[in-house]
Formats: sequence, structure tokens, C-alpha cells
Amino acid sequence: MLSNRIRRLIGPYGVPLLLLSLVCIYAWARQGSTQSTGASTPAPYRVLEDNMGTKIVIGVALHLDEGQLRVTLAKAADEHQNDAARDYLTLDHLWIEAYLMEGERRSTVPAGRLRRYVPNPGQDDSGWLDWLFNLLGRKKDRFTITLEEARRALR
Repeated sequence: MLSNRIRRLIGPYGVPLLLLSLVCIYAWARQGSTQSTGASTPAPYRVLEDNMGTKIVIGVALHLDEGQLRVTLAKAADEHQNDAARDYLTLDHLWIEAYLMEGERRSTVPAGRLRRYVPNPGQDDSGWLDWLFNLLGRKKDRFTITLEEARRALR
């Protein structure tokens, strides 16, 4: 009796509610990925630490804007993600941290971070779980920019 009532109540509203939920999740995931790197040119950088694991620390010039920092982080990831000696056994993400440099002094706070998904060479991305992770933005570049805090920490 109760199950019939629930079925009648959920029946006409269940599918539209599910579709609306999926649209909201998709819009939320797209919101984080719409931050483009713009038409900025990458700035020169210097590799400060790289133990061929999943984290690389680079140094960048003090007078960068946010767009240049994003493009520089992406360039560093492009250039180093496929190094033959890099070890992705523990994680499937590559992290790039950029610190501001003034001469040989380095900021104590990173100016920005990039997290990039790096698939295993023989990995098949055709499953529904991979599609869901792609939808939620797990496989997209994620930037964390703390440029002003790094400038304050350097002074």
C-alpha cells in the first residue's frame, strides 16, 4: 500500500528531478573549467625542485599577472608530464607549484598551483565512471592562484 503511494508520487516527478540534477551537476562542473588561460604568453620559469615524482616546484618572475601565471603553469606541466623517469605509481595527478623569485630569494607562499590529471599509458577511458569523472572536472587542469599573497610574503 505504502509502496504504491510512493511509486505514484515519485513516478511523474522522478525522471524530471533526475534530469534536473544531472543538468545542475554538469553546469557546476563546467563553471570551474570555463576559466580560460586567455591570450597571455608564458613567462620564463626555472625548475627549483623536481624529484621525478608527482610534484614539480618552479620559480617565476615577480611581475607576472594571473593570466601569465596560468599559462606558465600549464606550459611547465606540458613540458614535464611525460618525462620518462617520472613516477606516477602512487597518484595519477601532476602538481606544479610556482613561487615568485626576486634574485635568489623565493616567496614563502606559492603564487599558484596546477593539478593535472595524467592517465596511465594503457588506460582505457571509455567507462561510465571515467565519463562521470570527466564531467565533474576531475580530469581537467585545476588552478589555485595565490599571487597577491605570494607578493606580500616576498616583501
